[in-house]
Amino acid sequence: MANEKFRVIIVGAGPNGLYMAHALAAANIDFVVLEQQPTVVRHQGALVIMWPQSARLFDQLGLYDEVKDRSFPMHSKADLLANGQVLDTVRMWEKIQQHHSYPMLPILRSDLIDVLYHRLPNRETLVKTGAELSNITVDESGVKVFLKDGTLERGSVVIGIDGVHSKTRELMHELKSGPNKTSSEEPMVATYHSVYAKAPNLQGIEAGIFYETRGTGASTQLVTSQDMLYFVLTKALPEPTTKRTRYTRDQMEEHAQSFFDTALAPGVKLQEVWTNVDKESARLVNQEEGIAKLWHHGRIVLVGDSVNKTTSISGLGANCGMHSAAVLASEIQKLLASNPDPDTQSLDETFARYQRFRSKESKRIYDFGYNVTRRVTWSTWSYWFTDRVLLRWLNPDKMMETNVYPMISNGQVLSYVPFEGKKALVPWRRVPDAKV
Repeated sequence: MANEKFRVIIVGAGPNGLYMAHALAAANIDFVVLEQQPTVVRHQGALVIMWPQSARLFDQLGLYDEVKDRSFPMHSKADLLANGQVLDTVRMWEKIQQHHSYPMLPILRSDLIDVLYHRLPNRETLVKTGAELSNITVDESGVKVFLKDGTLERGSVVIGIDGVHSKTRELMHELKSGPNKTSSEEPMVATYHSVYAKAPNLQGIEAGIFYETRGTGASTQLVTSQDMLYFVLTKALPEPTTKRTRYTRDQMEEHAQSFFDTALAPGVKLQEVWTNVDKESARLVNQEEGIAKLWHHGRIVLVGDSVNKTTSISGLGANCGMHSAAVLASEIQKLLASNPDPDTQSLDETFARYQRFRSKESKRIYDFGYNVTRRVTWSTWSYWFTDRVLLRWLNPDKMMETNVYPMISNGQVLSYVPFEGKKALVPWRRVPDAKV
């Protein structure tokens, strides 16, 4: 904004929104975070798995130790049939840490948000709750964000990190299309829906193993700690949908009951676990997938699930969004270092570079998630053949060397924060421009 300090308005206080806040704070860029919910930390939501490249991002900002303390160790992945027969067990997570120095970090989404929120300086004034978006107006001098409670926030740019049903994305398309037209883009389609739940580990299932069952139209995933079981029950929808669906408790129960004879782990069926599930935090939600064509317009730019969404089966969604946030923060910092008062064209060019840079990797991650989801749910004969026959003949170490390790070592960093981090057997491809 002319003659005023550059100010970023972040919409959404999820993990990626709060990471973006930390990244901007590290660059001394003014910001405010708007969260429509009444509180930032809510003790609900699924377990997320932060990969080593994301652990490295936390380490760069001094957050790694606390995030790690809230997680628990994993060492192996076991592939099962629905009857509990074990197809393969590979010490995958252990090997990943050996090659990249940082571990996989399974952590409750609420715990991750708690760390990111409470470690944010001046959070009481910089993060505003109950701030539901109503409208955005843009001119050459900046942006105005109107909230449903009548509040007005002024800034230089808006970064929408407000999820798969992004209000920021909707308003951005309205601005681009004009007052009398609406955009026809509806990039996110749900073909699957899932129950996310947790229960005490009363069955004594071995901790540190990621169990994944497969079957026609359905799959389960279970992550185990000493005390708790965290699991996902995924099933194909009768028909794909773009509509937002809010399921009832009865619908969640019906979904879960269809898995009662499915083994979450060898010798343990869902039915005996479901009795002790925390029903207050459990939820049934659609699993949207899609990549938006438009990531930015003028002074508005989008990050995370608002532009790139995969099912949770791949475990990469939150990671992908966080690395996009790192790239965007680095691009903004670079622009402001040379031009503290950028015009709309300069900002749009910066956002275009961000989309060009991230869209290729985001597409690779989307494709990976798309194929994994359909492979474990045997959506076609070819996916069944790949899962049941081909993968059982391939060397898992070679597959990780070819597909997994390069993806991890390609992780982003903030270009302007000096950082060395952990040295890895597979060298990190990116290091900050700023030196220690």
